[in-house]
Amino acid sequence: MYLCCNPNNGYAFGGIIYTGKDTVDKKDNLTLTDSVILSLTKDYLNSFRILYMDNFFTSTRLSNFLLGKNTGMIGTLRKNRLHSLNKLEFPTLKNEVSYYYDLKNKNKILTLYYDTSKVAFLSNVEVPQDLEKSVEFQKGLNNNNNNNILENNKIVKDNKDWLKASHFIKKEKPAIAKVYIKNAKGVDLCNQKTTHYRFPHKSRKWWKPVFFHLLQITIHNANIVYNSCENKKLNYKNFYISIVKELLGEELKKIEEIVHTVSYLGGNN
Repeated sequence: MYLCCNPNNGYAFGGIIYTGKDTVDKKDNLTLTDSVILSLTKDYLNSFRILYMDNFFTSTRLSNFLLGKNTGMIGTLRKNRLHSLNKLEFPTLKNEVSYYYDLKNKNKILTLYYDTSKVAFLSNVEVPQDLEKSVEFQKGLNNNNNNNILENNKIVKDNKDWLKASHFIKKEKPAIAKVYIKNAKGVDLCNQKTTHYRFPHKSRKWWKPVFFHLLQITIHNANIVYNSCENKKLNYKNFYISIVKELLGEELKKIEEIVHTVSYLGGNN
């Protein structure tokens, strides 16, 4: 299922269920993934907003189309989608950054970055090009540690030695990476909340899991709206429980009385 979510709280603005190649109508010779983005964001185009997406959707073709709709885009880009830019070479040294500009539109920037792996960012809006310093925690064993013992070709580590070997390292990342990480998390937040307390119903009918998933997204959205209107905040679990109690109503009291009676008859055994 494709979702369009708020980056701050994961509120789902809309979604499209994948049903095959004909999931959405393709327009202007765009691909399926491009058409999905346009269908999800049709109400937000020409409003000078910025869309953040992962490398499944990002392409130079979509970037040009959104630019014509007065809509910005920042996303990671797969190497096989560089098209005419595929002759560009990624940096060979870690923490090295390369920038490439479109001569027709200088705001369209391709950022190639080498961290633990090679990453490409594509943007059709102006973004800072400075390198920002960040501190990351890295775990590992000290190479000079003589207390490490090998058993069956595996290192048995002492907790103290392991903590001593762990350390903080300083890295320099392009500013666009920080902007992307901060804003491209709406769908992840929505998926995280809805997967904590899934409905355990199993069925051979395909539409039932889809229905329950849509119901969970609805509850997630309702929880966000409730917390924005009420002074007393409820987390997802307690909000879930409160809905169940309201739906049961008087039946809940009967169930509690039955449970109390059974526990009383059973005693402490």
